[in-house]
Amino acid sequence: MIGYLRGKIQEKSPTSVIIDCLGIGFFIYCPLSTTTKLGNLGEKVSLYIYPYFQEKEVELYGFATLEEKEVFSLLLQCPGVGPKASLSLLSRMSCEEIKKVIKEKRVDALKKVPGIGPKKAEMIIFKLGDKYRKEPEKKEREIPEEVINALVSLGMSPKEARKKIAEIEDYEKKSVEDLIKEVLKR
Repeated sequence: MIGYLRGKIQEKSPTSVIIDCLGIGFFIYCPLSTTTKLGNLGEKVSLYIYPYFQEKEVELYGFATLEEKEVFSLLLQCPGVGPKASLSLLSRMSCEEIKKVIKEKRVDALKKVPGIGPKKAEMIIFKLGDKYRKEPEKKEREIPEEVINALVSLGMSPKEARKKIAEIEDYEKKSVEDLIKEVLKR
């Protein structure tokens, strides 16, 4: 499968580009956000590629960033939303704007995009709403093993040591020595 293409720009329009890769010209549909970032004819360029298979042909869609490619792929998972409507949306809104519109359930903003009617807009919000409403989980830093080992050598169980360290506010910002002292004070 094609993941990306690197070559020289042979031809360029607002919504497509032909990339010459070792003498083979690949016709690639692109959103405006990508084509505006590309250089001039003859310049080298790299694009992330999403191959789209239809009954009798394969179409290639190219993106300047992986995020654009991922949003495009997610949009295609919505029933009734094809590659042209997805490209149209990516041509008129940034990935962040699309995510924000979906989070806020703004059907009106999606309907303004050519190729996205009320039903498609509602389907996009319905299908992708949960994905974009979820806030990323806050990752806690691992507790240094030397703190746990020191507390175990003072008579605590490893489980008890981890629990007491986790109870300390902003423990991830404290030094090993400060953590040991604070646990012992409790």
